[in-house]
Amino acid sequence: MWRQFLIAKAKRSINDAFLFTKTKVKVKVNQGVINGCLETLPNGNKFMRFSAVPYAKKPIGDLKFKAPQKLLKFETDEIDCTKEGDACYQKSAITKKFIGSENCLHLNVYAPADSDSSSKKAVMVFIHGGGFMFDSSSVDL
Repeated sequence: MWRQFLIAKAKRSINDAFLFTKTKVKVKVNQGVINGCLETLPNGNKFMRFSAVPYAKKPIGDLKFKAPQKLLKFETDEIDCTKEGDACYQKSAITKKFIGSENCLHLNVYAPADSDSSSKKAVMVFIHGGGFMFDSSSVDL
């Protein structure tokens, strides 16, 4: 199990290192512009990936331990959604150290590359397990 975990982490590090080779895509949403990347499935079909798209204000400061607050606008005009966001604050099962951050109110969005806004598409929502104690929205799932 640990071997698979370490291999997955190594693959992700390699993918992050070569991120500049992927085609970038931009999408305008109500809060601003999100920058993602174009990726390819094993069957050759293309899809757009947007990682760590914030869906609420950061739960820090006065917002800590409060219900999520609506995010009306991103902090900058464009945000980079090509890399994974932080896991929620938790204790690592491997190192026994605390990892992650309080700023974890984000989601990953995947869409077919040939999507257009005039046609409706099916939506799937996946909420990772972990019992509020471990796990994240990492692509290593």
